[in-house]
Amino acid sequence: MLSSTAEDGEIEVRISVGLESPCVLSNGRKCAPPYGFKNHMPLTTDTKIFKSEVQKAPVSGNLDAPEGGFDAIMQAMVCHQQIGWRPKARHLLVFSTDADFHMAGDGRINHKAKENNINLIFAVTKKCILTYKLLKERIGGASIGTLSKDSNNVVQLIKDEYKKLVDSVVLGDDSGDSVEVRYFSKCLNKSGDLHETRECGGISVREQVDFIARIKVTSCPNKNDITWSRVLHIQPQAVNESLEIHLEVVCGCECEETKHILPNASECRHRGDLQCGVCQCHDPFMGQTCECEGEFESGNSTTGCLDKDGRECSGFGTCHCNTCNCNIRPDPKELIFGTLCECDNFSCKRSNDLVCSGPEHGHCNCGRCVCQPGWTGPSCNCKDTNIGCTPPGGLPVCNGRGTCECGACNCTATTPEGHLYRGRYCDDCSTCEGKRCTELKDCVECQIHKINDLAKCSNCSFSVKPVDDITDDGYDSEEDTLCRGKDDDDCSFQFRYRYAEKVLTVWGQRKKECGANVWAVVFGLIGATVLIGLLFIIVWKVLTTIHDQREYAKFEKERAQSRWDRVRSPFTKTGEP
Repeated sequence: MLSSTAEDGEIEVRISVGLESPCVLSNGRKCAPPYGFKNHMPLTTDTKIFKSEVQKAPVSGNLDAPEGGFDAIMQAMVCHQQIGWRPKARHLLVFSTDADFHMAGDGRINHKAKENNINLIFAVTKKCILTYKLLKERIGGASIGTLSKDSNNVVQLIKDEYKKLVDSVVLGDDSGDSVEVRYFSKCLNKSGDLHETRECGGISVREQVDFIARIKVTSCPNKNDITWSRVLHIQPQAVNESLEIHLEVVCGCECEETKHILPNASECRHRGDLQCGVCQCHDPFMGQTCECEGEFESGNSTTGCLDKDGRECSGFGTCHCNTCNCNIRPDPKELIFGTLCECDNFSCKRSNDLVCSGPEHGHCNCGRCVCQPGWTGPSCNCKDTNIGCTPPGGLPVCNGRGTCECGACNCTATTPEGHLYRGRYCDDCSTCEGKRCTELKDCVECQIHKINDLAKCSNCSFSVKPVDDITDDGYDSEEDTLCRGKDDDDCSFQFRYRYAEKVLTVWGQRKKECGANVWAVVFGLIGATVLIGLLFIIVWKVLTTIHDQREYAKFEKERAQSRWDRVRSPFTKTGEP
């Protein structure tokens, strides 16, 4: 217990017995009374004096478990002259303890450590390592290590933690809420890409790393101020060096002040106020000089000039009072027109470098050629005729399966199975079964094989040429199409056809290929199987008979060669007569 009284200018202090000797040493001596902080000596390079002062320091203790070490840390950080901190050196403060701490003051330690460029190293025992790890996360530049029971590793611990501090650099700043600072660096990978980081590690002596800082002012603290300035500091953590940046921010324009606004200015046709060189029009006027009058959507005089992509006048004109004024081309023959300047007469397809093949063939209207009579095609370069698209035999143009474009069929029709017709007259379907073969089959049967309804032969618009082999008579695999058909007797026959100079030519093979009689084959197979079985049985019977005869003959031979002698048994006695 601590109490004091004052009489006649004298002060008497009484200390309770517990505080006078809070502990007893191993040699039986009592501990010194507790104290908050004593600076036994300033920083020095004389290790002998340091060792002597450590040994002479009186041992004391606490009556409660948490200790007041933060008071000592605070005084050691802020008392520069008494401690002997050098202004341009790295400041390392080691705090060694085996007990927890009083919570009050931990926030101020973080602030003072940053303010005085102090690196704190907590050397603590295992039992309180978790508590100080949480504290380390809240103090910038702090580190922690586990102290052994006899504290013999304290020197190595300090060396290890110091090495971690000096081989890395961590940038910090005092940007605050209105300024955003982002850091980018390649660290030691000079050939790598920049990446966002404020920390680089693994740095050895004389190695250099470069940082790029991107500073962005996010807001002006006072919106009423036209200009705003402040000083920004960027510095490596716990190093007493910093980059000082003076920021001058323009938060507004002087011309925006009321005294600089010109009301009902002539530049605005007396329909608005001139502010910073821009007309602020009175309702219902709009436009750069308030020249437009009327009601516009959302007060915007360009709403009616925007196309579906949001471009003003399709990018080929200017909007004036909600109406597009299309640009004028250097060539007076080239025109841009349309409500939104979306059309012109020069961007259509060309042929021989002429728009729509020239005025004799057609003209361009809003991106599409309008052809003169007698011409057709995307660029009006084709004569409007079906010559080259009409197949022989009086069939319709492109066989009714496409359109004639520039003398060639553009096939568009498909079969019921979804296959697209191809060929000169859209008569060929390379993926179809049978192609045009089905249409020609009856005439081939009638003229070559004399079957089918012979009266229909007169309806055939072509004659079939008979050949012994389907590949005879100038067969061309590129020009000819091979076909195969079947008659009512399940016999197959081959023929081919070709278009040449609009003439259809068909060749038919004389000989048909008929399949074998199925029942004859079936019964033949059955008979052959039975015959083979009978032959097998006969052969087996013959072989077994021969084998039996040989065995019997051998037996008879051995029996004939056998000789028998009469022998008297030794066990039989014959009596005397």
